[in-house]
Amino acid sequence: MKVSDAAILDAIGRLKAASGVAPTYRELAAELGLASWSSARYRVLQLEVGGSVERRDRVARSVQLKGGNHGQA
Repeated sequence: MKVSDAAILDAIGRLKAASGVAPTYRELAAELGLASWSSARYRVLQLEVGGSVERRDRVARSVQLKGGNHGQA
């Protein structure tokens, strides 16, 4: 199943709004119905290269949306 970039960005925003912290790759994978956490990590890394998100290497729960309010109320 192909998950769109917009769906990933929305999921990151929703999960962060619900818990107050950025989601883990496992939480993101479960939310999107991806087979593994590494699939979620790969897609987040692609979004980072594209400039849609930023994250700190080797820091848990560090994925941040850049611009917009994806999934946030």
